[in-house]
Amino acid sequence: MAMDVLVTGAAGLYGIHCCRELAASKKFGKIIALDNFSRNFVHKPELLFNGLSGKVKLMKQDFGALKAKDLDARNLDAIVHYAAFVSIDESMVNPHKYFTNNEQKTFNLSNELLKTKTQPRM
Repeated sequence: MAMDVLVTGAAGLYGIHCCRELAASKKFGKIIALDNFSRNFVHKPELLFNGLSGKVKLMKQDFGALKAKDLDARNLDAIVHYAAFVSIDESMVNPHKYFTNNEQKTFNLSNELLKTKTQPRM
């Protein structure tokens, strides 16, 4: 049976390649590509996933806003979490912003996963 997967940070370098690899595999069914596009310089994000046989659904949303009921509604088997800020220079200037996004929001997402009925793997 094909697995349904949510990929956070899907418009980033690793996220794009992950979505492409998952879409190319018969082991995976629906792929939800989630990104808030705060760091993406592409004017038409849907072009990033062009030609992926309709398996990839693009969602513009911050991963920190995901709730257990949202995850359950999608009946996911797994979550691949790539969403993060990665600029070393910027993190030195604004460490709180990086801590909030990279640590706190990931912790919150993990807690929401524990509340799900479907219990997708992360």
